[in-house]
Amino acid sequence: MIEHSPTAILRRAAKNVERLLMSHAKQMDITPNLLRVILALHECPGMTAAEIGRRLGFDRETNRYVIRVLTERKLISRTASERDTKAMCNTLTAKGKKIAERGLVIHSEIDGRVAKIIAISKLS
Repeated sequence: MIEHSPTAILRRAAKNVERLLMSHAKQMDITPNLLRVILALHECPGMTAAEIGRRLGFDRETNRYVIRVLTERKLISRTASERDTKAMCNTLTAKGKKIAERGLVIHSEIDGRVAKIIAISKLS
């Protein structure tokens, strides 16, 4: 019964999460990684790029890319950090906050679906 093992259940849930996230992010004309950063900044405004990268597990290249794209699209604003003169703090703009609000609804929907997958798997 390998398909009912905790690992298989989590793998199936992760695939569903990724598929749903891709679908919803596409509707908002952003990538899942951009949405992840927006949601992280909604939760913890003012994070530096390094803090975002550590929190989301991004490598430097991905981190630079998402920060640049979010800045170009005016979804985040960047200000000098008071703690570290080399770092910039990132916060959501009004436009970014709107996407975060939509993203939170999506996140809640995804959580519900994953909970159902896990509950159904437990019954099997």
